[in-house]
Amino acid sequence: MTPYRIVLTGPESSGKTTLAQQLSKRLEAPLVPEFARTYLSALQKPYELADLAYLQRGQQAWEQFYQAQANNWLILDTDWTVYRIWLNHFSPGSNLLLPSRPWSLSFLCSPDIPWEYDPLREHPTKRNALFEEYKILLEGTGWPFKILSGNPEERLEQALQAIQQAFGR
Repeated sequence: MTPYRIVLTGPESSGKTTLAQQLSKRLEAPLVPEFARTYLSALQKPYELADLAYLQRGQQAWEQFYQAQANNWLILDTDWTVYRIWLNHFSPGSNLLLPSRPWSLSFLCSPDIPWEYDPLREHPTKRNALFEEYKILLEGTGWPFKILSGNPEERLEQALQAIQQAFGR
């Protein structure tokens, strides 16, 4: 059986990783970490356009690895949407990155929580504008998604309710 793919997406510092960890624990599901965090932390130079395509390929490889370990659920801390938005800002109009497999349900995390500094984050003042870009991108896929907002506990409850409604579990 192919596991349900639950994706977390949205602007930086919007609670994706926290919620992904909570869902992974609650659903007893493998969590696909963010490949970019590992790659960019080890990169000894500023990233370039070519790195974005490599990052997406790395993320997809990790998805395949973790999917092989999954039963009912696979939680993805990020997916192609993050790379698509990143690419649009790095190289507007580029079509290098295309969607991977569709998700079963995606959660778009609202930037209504405080921004936290991280050396890999770049846009503390553009989170609302980026959120709107994500929303438009997700709407264009036709795939199911839900916007989450509030504190981490509220987001977890909203996500679990959406999963229950979508999959009866």
